[in-house]
Amino acid sequence: MAFFQTEISGIAAGADPDAFEELADSLSMAIERIDPSALLDDSGFWRSLLFDVAIGDYCGDEKPDRPQPSP
Repeated sequence: MAFFQTEISGIAAGADPDAFEELADSLSMAIERIDPSALLDDSGFWRSLLFDVAIGDYCGDEKPDRPQPSP
């Protein structure tokens, strides 16, 4: 995931859709280097994740929700 964090930091929300598709392709290649069989017959988790990356779902300027300290 360090690879993904490094790559996504250079792409802003609302960027050119091609940038997200290129990122998904790069992530796919990284997954295949780790486990060559991971994407062969996978129609679930990895393909869904790559699709979400390709459409920009994992790129946003918003910060994650954090619990607020109680007064």
